[in-house]
Amino acid sequence: MSQYNNEELFEMLMLYSLCNRNANETAREFQRTFPNSWHPSGRFISRLSQRMRERGSVHPVGGLGALLTAVVDYGIGSLSTYHQLQTAEVKVVFLWCVDQELIASGYQCPKCKQQLSN
Repeated sequence: MSQYNNEELFEMLMLYSLCNRNANETAREFQRTFPNSWHPSGRFISRLSQRMRERGSVHPVGGLGALLTAVVDYGIGSLSTYHQLQTAEVKVVFLWCVDQELIASGYQCPKCKQQLSN
């Protein structure tokens, strides 16, 4: 997902609408419209539109996002970033996320590369 910026993701969704919600046609149209960009597959566009419909966001949930969602949405702590958590709180949040199958049990922080395991 990180290979596309927000503007490109927005363009994909606009093209998806113009292509009558046909993900494969959208992928072909995106390639014609933006020949110098990475070209998404129809499956990618389908998943993108599904995320937008179901979550109101183009960004996937999981990994670091799952930890932050757990902290904010479930009142486990009050913070703005994962790295503001104390070690004990991280363990609680991590175990909860693993239990809820939001993240895999061998999660590695993308920022500090610290391996968290249960």
